[in-house]
Amino acid sequence: MSWCLKLDTIKKLNLSHKQIDKIPSSICCLSNLESIDLSFNKLVDLPVEFGELKNLKNLNIGFNRFENFPDAVYNIQNLDFLSIEVNKIKTI
Repeated sequence: MSWCLKLDTIKKLNLSHKQIDKIPSSICCLSNLESIDLSFNKLVDLPVEFGELKNLKNLNIGFNRFENFPDAVYNIQNLDFLSIEVNKIKTI
């Protein structure tokens, strides 16, 4: 996708407080993303493509509606910081 090439320069993204309830699978187009803040939204899951963000170091998914730990997070190889506070996750 040619529009993906235009997104590969983004390194930091703040989408907190946006009432987001779903992340599109095209998130993988942000191939150089290092930090994303998705806190204070309505998320219950992350797409499997989230695991393709190989440069992601900081992920904030706190204050959402997760009941299960998102499987995609296990595939993020360079993750240094993860915030999952104030969700309904019981086990990891």
